[in-house]
Amino acid sequence: MSRSIMFWNELVAFVSLWRAIRAERPDLIHTHMSKAGVLGRLAARSAAPQAELVHTYHGHLLYGYFPNWKTRIFVWVERLLSHLTDQLVAITEAVKDDLLAERIGKGEKWTVIRVGVEIEPLRQKSEVRDALGIHSDDFCMVWIGRFADVKNPMLALLSFKEFNGNDKSVLIMVGDGDLREECELYSRTNALNVVYPGWADNVYKYLPAADLFLLTSKNEGMGMVILEAATQAVPTLSTNVGGIAEFIEDGATGFFAESSAQKFASRLNELYKDTDLRKKVGDNARAHVTNEFSIKTFAKNHVDLYRFLLASKKF
Repeated sequence: MSRSIMFWNELVAFVSLWRAIRAERPDLIHTHMSKAGVLGRLAARSAAPQAELVHTYHGHLLYGYFPNWKTRIFVWVERLLSHLTDQLVAITEAVKDDLLAERIGKGEKWTVIRVGVEIEPLRQKSEVRDALGIHSDDFCMVWIGRFADVKNPMLALLSFKEFNGNDKSVLIMVGDGDLREECELYSRTNALNVVYPGWADNVYKYLPAADLFLLTSKNEGMGMVILEAATQAVPTLSTNVGGIAEFIEDGATGFFAESSAQKFASRLNELYKDTDLRKKVGDNARAHVTNEFSIKTFAKNHVDLYRFLLASKKF
């Protein structure tokens, strides 16, 4: 499978899934993501009708991705599939509420299991900066994601241009995508100190170097990279979208700014000057991710759900 829809490839994937499920005859099947969730649930229900079927929504496509007619097709398909699914899982209350509002599944089928991350040890900022060639006195911001409209990378660049401290700062934009070339051109044209290292297998090569992590998305279920930044006590400045507010409390575990270059840059200016606040909020974010979003809690919640669903089955 790939991100784009290619019907022959989807048919091959469906048949492969159906055969594998038919051979294994599992008691429980758990699917994830949009396209994989469609093919996986159709294959699961037809090949192993006895199995408990769970699907997790890591976000949704209700806004920021497609024109309205495509979004309505997505909603229609998900409504149908919800009747085939025994348990629907959302990673945030906001995702669940948005999908319930579209009549995707009934309330009793839904539960929320927050995402979890490994609580990585703190890296030494100076060592990471030395490896990247970043001066110890520079104000460093990191942005990580797909260069796509829904991730709004241009907001980071427009804000950086308006930011008063950009002559003493560096912005590292990690990732790739359709808008990367446009972003690079804008950086060169405006002589902005922006680094584009491409995709990274290990985000911790960059995150510990940051004074501030930026998330500029138009739509987001729960940005995993916010949690990864928090493990390094790096606070996030984000647009208030999707389920982000279920991790960030403004001024306590992160920061919010409106989705305009002027407003975002204004908040950047405030945070640039307030080292103590950034340090306090970064420490709070690390404590919060450790207590509420660890991989151990994530795993336990799944095990509890599976045991509940399988309790009435005889093996």
